[in-house]
Amino acid sequence: MLWRYGRTILTSIPVAAAIGALLGVAMYLFGNSEYRSHGGWGTFGYWVALGAGFGVVTALPAVLEAIITLALTGRSLPRTPTAERVKAGGWGAAAGALAVWVVVTALSAPWTSGLGLFLTIGFVAAGTSGIAAAVLIRWTEARHRK
Repeated sequence: MLWRYGRTILTSIPVAAAIGALLGVAMYLFGNSEYRSHGGWGTFGYWVALGAGFGVVTALPAVLEAIITLALTGRSLPRTPTAERVKAGGWGAAAGALAVWVVVTALSAPWTSGLGLFLTIGFVAAGTSGIAAAVLIRWTEARHRK
């Protein structure tokens, strides 16, 4: 059953990098204006690369968790309806993305004051990953239904 998601798995990493790069651009544009004016194009490139890197690092466990969730759902229901697969993959990807940031929070919270920041990033990443996974899985299901 999972063989049909090969192209989706391969496209999810560049999609995550693109979403992360867009969030990096947003951080650059709406962040500290003094930092932006002194940094120039190097600062812009830094935020784009940082966003893309965070997107990829968050996407890897999200993809893994979506695969595990789809495999478990597919094993329990041999002919799972498309809506159930989309829900399962979306929730699985969201859980995987959130798990990364919960671990980052747990490892860094005793030494930093970033508890709220890291958990906020985790919930934003979970929502973004869940929606992106649901869209990609729906496209895959539509492609294989034809």
